[in-house]
Order: sequence, then structure tokens, then C-alpha cells
Amino acid sequence: MAPELARGTNLTLNTDIYSFGVVILEIICGRKSSSRRGDYLIDTVKVKAEEDRLSDLVDTESADMQNKREEAVKTIRITISCLQTNWYRRPSASILVKAMEGLATLEPLTGFSFLNFVNVKIPPIYFYFVTASILSRPR
Repeated sequence: MAPELARGTNLTLNTDIYSFGVVILEIICGRKSSSRRGDYLIDTVKVKAEEDRLSDLVDTESADMQNKREEAVKTIRITISCLQTNWYRRPSASILVKAMEGLATLEPLTGFSFLNFVNVKIPPIYFYFVTASILSRPR
């Protein structure tokens, strides 16, 4: 979930960019963004990025990913820019596509502190059920 959603702020076009980044990471790494054990893919990406060992993230079960490991690491680097906590720092969809095609370069990231997983308490959602009599009242 994008950080702005967890904070309860408005949706933006860049909210989808964050989700896109998570999905791409899941595909390349061959695992879900969170597991029952409580470990989070983004936390693992942060550690590997700081150690400059992004190639360790590439799915070892996929021969295709292993054959294109260099491209996968390049894609992970691009994808990390999608996961910025501040939505206005994420690339637009058009820039993201150009970067993935190799037609544009993104500003290199110097730190990865924005990849910290933030536990946010989400307030309970209260539902109220609409009865049939309310729905079918005269108009």
C-alpha cells in the first residue's frame, strides 16, 4: 500500500506508480511483497540496495530472470524510484516507460532511507448496512 494511502491522504496518479513498483519487484524477485513470517520485500530491497547487491534479489527459480540478470537489476534500480515515500518524487508513468525502454535516465538515488517500512495504524472502518426498505423507497 502506498504510504499516502496509509496516512489517509488523497489518491494521486503517483499512487499507482508505487503499486506498479511493488508488482514489478514481486515479479523480478519471485516473491510476494509480504509474507506470513512478517518480512517485507521492500525492507529486503533496502538492505540489498545499501549493500549494492541487487542481483541477489533476482528470482533464482526463474531461468529467464537468471539469463537476463543484468536487465533485471537495471529494472530494479528503476523500480526503486517508484517506491519513494513522497509521491511527488516518483517518476511519472511516461518517464517510467521511457526509462524502462532505455530512452531516458532517472536521477540516481543517493540514499535509500525512504524505503523504510512504516507501520501505520489504520483507523477502523465502520460500515453501515443499507436495508432493502431504504433502497426501495419511493422516488
